[in-house]
Amino acid sequence: MAATAARSQTSGASAGPGLASQASASRMFSPSFLILVSVEPAFGALLGSRNFYRASLGIAASFVGLLAYVTGKFALDVNWDSGRLALLVLGLLALWRRLDILWIVAFAAGYALLLL
Repeated sequence: MAATAARSQTSGASAGPGLASQASASRMFSPSFLILVSVEPAFGALLGSRNFYRASLGIAASFVGLLAYVTGKFALDVNWDSGRLALLVLGLLALWRRLDILWIVAFAAGYALLLL
């Protein structure tokens, strides 16, 4: 019994889920935050740099490529029945007509609840 209590105190199980999630979030975002804080004073000079501009375009292009790949993979994994196809068409039509994205998400969530 005493060994179990000692093990739970040393493993961090008694810290609770709130502290564990804060620790993992700080570990996840600390590197990018430190890079941001260290680069910010020189950011004005970096904006004028041709190499920085090209690197920024490359990062944006790789992000768009990754986003397109993941979208394609998700689209291939969906069982496209008539309900999902109708939701896709209505969503694209609403975006084309420049409807507010909050209305589109709210409608899609309500529609998905009806399908359950």
